[in-house]
Amino acid sequence: MSFYIGFFLWPVIIAATIFLNWYRITIRKVKPTYFASNWSRGIFGALCLILMTADSGFDPANLVTWIPALPNIVYIVSSFYLFFDAGLNGLRKLRWDYKGESSGWMDSLSIAAYHVLKVICLAALITSIIILWR
Repeated sequence: MSFYIGFFLWPVIIAATIFLNWYRITIRKVKPTYFASNWSRGIFGALCLILMTADSGFDPANLVTWIPALPNIVYIVSSFYLFFDAGLNGLRKLRWDYKGESSGWMDSLSIAAYHVLKVICLAALITSIIILWR
């Protein structure tokens, strides 16, 4: 049961993060604090990982248990990277692949590398979902 909570809670957290960043950027005209944003994303990602793996014996202190948890980790990381930018840019009525001047270290990549990473994330997300739901 906790797997389902973590699995379905994560997209809600992504949507909330998109909305909060849109609100800060568009309404309040404030640049988000990336240290705090990344910290909170990590905390919520870890919470969802714990929920998703609670029944499988995942123990963060035991590296052997990380291997079966890899599809969960890939799901969390790839879905965030895949949907956050596109969602935020969509709310801001910008191109899905718009990269701001100071929007993060990944955005310093060329547009071609950015697109390749998005395709890799899509493939990783699909693969992780197939593994998690079989």
